[in-house]
Amino acid sequence: MSGRPLCWIMAVSAIVFAGCGAPSPSVTYYSLAQPSTGAVSAQAGTGLAEKTIGIGPIGIPDVVYRPQLPRPTPGGVQLEEFHRWGGDLDRELGRALVLQLSRRLASEQVVEYPWSVPFTPDYPVAIDVLQFSVDVQGQATLNARWGLLTAGAEQPRIRAALLTRPVGDASPGGRAAALRQTVADLGEEIATELLRLAGGG
Repeated sequence: MSGRPLCWIMAVSAIVFAGCGAPSPSVTYYSLAQPSTGAVSAQAGTGLAEKTIGIGPIGIPDVVYRPQLPRPTPGGVQLEEFHRWGGDLDRELGRALVLQLSRRLASEQVVEYPWSVPFTPDYPVAIDVLQFSVDVQGQATLNARWGLLTAGAEQPRIRAALLTRPVGDASPGGRAAALRQTVADLGEEIATELLRLAGGG
């Protein structure tokens, strides 16, 4: 065998081993739930103390339903492969709202969809997300419709929510924080309506 093929084999082997030795970028995960402050609201009235509140189902269009964080570009949106939500986006939204309403209403009776078949919440809240993104101007937007079905009503009360927050910085963490705050704003809208219906706000 001549020396030329051997040189090629050694060169290719060096490239392969160099590639194997390069560390893969780690994935960073983000939650939509607000960090707990350890405090609960004092505004929750006794009208909700024994009532169950169900969050879901949550509808999300395919264009939004992605595990990766969206990054705005002048030509559209790119997905951050190494910056992801901590779970399926509908479950992340549901868990965040359950945690917030539990604290806001000082209640342990807030549950996430799906629930057991024989069980029906006193106040089921269905949510349809239309937009959940950050634009190139640095504004996070949650555009959603949500419906609250009250006792004796045949149709839910439909509300439109267009919630925006400025992005503190353009990093993935900054964008995630701004989107997280829009979810908290939606939770506050839902809590305010529940308190009004229960006579506690």
